Amino acid sequence: MQPSLNFRIRPQGLWAKLRMMLLAWLAATLAGIATAKAADYRLGAGDTLEITVVGMMDFRYKLPVDLQGEIAVPYVGAVPVSGKTLSEVRQDLQDRLPTKLVRQRTLEGRDVPVVLLPEEVVVTVSEYRPVYVNGDVAHPGEQPFRPGMTVRKALALAGGYDIMRFRASNPFLDSADLRGEYDSLLTSAAKDQLQIWRLQIMLGQRVAFDLDSLPRSQAVADLAKTEDAQLKVLEADFTKEKSFLAEASKKATAQLATLTSQRSGENEGIKADTEDYDRLKEFMQRGTVPMLRLSDARRNVLLSSTRWLQAAAQATQLERDRDEIDRKLVRLSDQRRSDLLKELQEATTRLNATRARMDAVAEKMLYTGVVKSQIVRGKGGSPSLSVFRNSDGRLERIEVQEDADLLPGDTIEVALTTEYAIGLGSR
Repeated sequence: MQPSLNFRIRPQGLWAKLRMMLLAWLAATLAGIATAKAADYRLGAGDTLEITVVGMMDFRYKLPVDLQGEIAVPYVGAVPVSGKTLSEVRQDLQDRLPTKLVRQRTLEGRDVPVVLLPEEVVVTVSEYRPVYVNGDVAHPGEQPFRPGMTVRKALALAGGYDIMRFRASNPFLDSADLRGEYDSLLTSAAKDQLQIWRLQIMLGQRVAFDLDSLPRSQAVADLAKTEDAQLKVLEADFTKEKSFLAEASKKATAQLATLTSQRSGENEGIKADTEDYDRLKEFMQRGTVPMLRLSDARRNVLLSSTRWLQAAAQATQLERDRDEIDRKLVRLSDQRRSDLLKELQEATTRLNATRARMDAVAEKMLYTGVVKSQIVRGKGGSPSLSVFRNSDGRLERIEVQEDADLLPGDTIEVALTTEYAIGLGSR
């Protein structure tokens, strides 16, 4: 006796008509959901297909497309789907599955083999490959694809245009801090510039301060007054020191002239005393002059010689003092010039460093100003939008507008251009 096979008995009549109407409605609904240019869209790795059979609750499978471009279908095995449209895959499975005996569990718990009808096999895309948004948006990264998705919708999901992602601080507070730092550096630069001008005036390289080229502020005005007062004090001190040395040299010259005249007189006295001594010495040898008189004459010669030596020594020392004063007078100007040149070099170096810092702060202020303007106005300049799409194995770049349609797997590159700038001024 041959074993009998229990096949599912298909309902006829009203139930069959209702089932066909249900299938038609479901197919139309799924067809509407699956469009995003579904007729042209080619499946690929990352998509997930859902296969169901009408009336069989157990037969519902979500099958991801693997890296080989295949899905593993129960009762069929590996089915290549990469590069095919959804309708082609649906037709392929509707051709394959009805040729298989599918087992279905009844309410009594028995497995019953069932032969499927092609129209009962429903194939839809459960999940599309995501799209990716990169560039000047609030939340760059992966976004789930939905049928009918446009660039505008993807940007909305990414939080809209934004360059705040490059920053972790508040641009309004940063702007205030940077403005304060810039003003402080501007004042420091003005101070260094005033000092340079003062030194150049003292060196004879310029005649006055150029205040019109400096920022007009109370702080700069006060600095200018201070530098001008310091210039007057230093010039007065130098003039006094120079005059003092010149007067000391003049006095030493006058004293030296007096000592020279005194030394000449003492020299004449020595000659006279010596002649008197020689004459008295002859008289004493003749016996006409007493010895006491000769001793007095010799004493006078010694006194005159001593006074001459003292005057000569004082003159020599005075000449040395006058020469030293003259050397100090020469060195005073040379040393002053050397000190001023060194101070000028240091001030110029500080000014250049301050200006470099000002340029850096100005660049930061420019960027922060762009961020503030973007927050206030909602955007910067016109954005540049590009879509990178894999077309027939080739990566294609497409310049698009916000209303352009997207396909699964697209990558959107967003680049904001700015219309805002700040004036750095001239120095």
